[in-house]
Amino acid sequence: MDGKRKLIKLMVTMLVIFSISNIFVVSGKMLTRPIHIPIQEDLEPQSEIYMHKFTVNAESHLKYGLAYPVTYIFDIGQQEYGLKAYHRHTNGGIWEELPEKTGNELFSGIEAVRFEYGENKAYVSVGFSDESDNVFINIVNSYEKSISSEFLNIAEYYDDRSVAVTISGDDWQSKTDSRFVQMANLCQERQLWFTVGLVTQGMYNDNWYGTTDGPNWTLVQQEIDEGFVEPGGHSRTHPHDVGSEEEAISEILGCKQDIVDNLTLPDINRNGNIEYVYPWIEPYGWFGKYHRYLLGEYGFISERTTSWNYNYFSTWDPIDELYNRVGVTAGIGSDLTTNADYLNSRFDQINNNGGIYHVYCHPWKLNFYPGSYLYQHLDHISNHTNVWYAGFGHLYVYHYMRERDIINHETLPGNIPPILSYISPTNDATDVSIDTAITWMGRDLNDNDTIVYAICIGIYQDNLQPVALVGPFQSEETIVTFSPDPALNYDTKYFWKIIAIDNLRTSTEGPVWSFTTEELIHTTPTIYPGPNSRNKVII
Repeated sequence: MDGKRKLIKLMVTMLVIFSISNIFVVSGKMLTRPIHIPIQEDLEPQSEIYMHKFTVNAESHLKYGLAYPVTYIFDIGQQEYGLKAYHRHTNGGIWEELPEKTGNELFSGIEAVRFEYGENKAYVSVGFSDESDNVFINIVNSYEKSISSEFLNIAEYYDDRSVAVTISGDDWQSKTDSRFVQMANLCQERQLWFTVGLVTQGMYNDNWYGTTDGPNWTLVQQEIDEGFVEPGGHSRTHPHDVGSEEEAISEILGCKQDIVDNLTLPDINRNGNIEYVYPWIEPYGWFGKYHRYLLGEYGFISERTTSWNYNYFSTWDPIDELYNRVGVTAGIGSDLTTNADYLNSRFDQINNNGGIYHVYCHPWKLNFYPGSYLYQHLDHISNHTNVWYAGFGHLYVYHYMRERDIINHETLPGNIPPILSYISPTNDATDVSIDTAITWMGRDLNDNDTIVYAICIGIYQDNLQPVALVGPFQSEETIVTFSPDPALNYDTKYFWKIIAIDNLRTSTEGPVWSFTTEELIHTTPTIYPGPNSRNKVII
């Protein structure tokens, strides 16, 4: 309590010179002895931590599972390194720390956090679970205290990447087992997602001299377990057309049921015990009378044709409740193209301008010799950290969560720490005037709070102590300029930081910045002879 009284007393003795439009210029003497202020280590635990709650529409959650991680972008203000992000799915659940990734790492479709301190941004990727329709996110500093952060939006692509790449293959059945395994292995080695079109009960085709059986489910499961393989529906028997609704139900629902009955799908295709098959790959480009509404009814979310030169998302079909038919960017193989230069240039165009690169194939028409056009192209499109690599269905599940307005955000504040952002002097500035002022911006998202700022300036980075206090200020965004008195020394490197403390004793400690003051310029006096030889005039 004594510390609080001391803080309040210091608050009311500060001198505000003038204020215009929430811009304050303050002059204050720097005390020779440091001030003790109650920063976060001294505080009692907050009664309720500051966190973000995201709630998904329950009907959409049940229909599509929505376990694929969606990326939430937060403004975290200026922060020291060492932040962490936690998530949980129920109000009383256990917080789980998210693994931290950097922009130089290759990763896609996992729950993770990426902090970009220079941009004041956090990119938090989390999926929904069967525990609830909610995701709670809490970002904390190195003291495990919640920081103030503002939710901005959901990234267009996972982890705010600029480009998406997906690969799909048609006609996995008994006669193509080995080729699909070869293609899956090449993609897995390069961390490229491969969506496989499963013909679940075999097909008739002159290429195989008659009827085939369905795929070897053990091999399909093996490739799914090894990662980077997404199962897709490609019908039961690969018909050119169907003559009745009953036939269409058998081909569409039957195909999905065969997949679910014979495979254990990856976590991003599950919601508890419910498994989801997202993509439909049209057999022979079949576009029948019944199939669109049946695809929507049975939970498919995306439908792929074989048309070329598509590099964007298709639009939502509100009648049949799935995305409209969409083609691919290009195809690869002896029946499509074997021109690696052409394919590489198509990828480069999209990689430079943004968009979706989707290449499809019939794996039995591919050349699997090292150095072939296939190797050249897969090597060319892999290992780009600006690219989101995803299955075709996963691509659209993410897009659905982002653009269908099914996720609601709210802040569960407790007592939100103040927000702090430095303005000047810039970090590592040189030749700074000894009369410089320290300028920063602060605000508090709790409307009724007030803020006092502790200014820490010194020549030792590891022992910065508060030497002046300014405030109190109201909670709205305010720019504050503090002019040290007395002036600073010449040719000296100073370290500084600001600590913002609200009236409930919750604080935000800014990062340590530095600047070096200007050198003292020494001038050589000029001596002129006086009226006689003994007199001299010095100027």
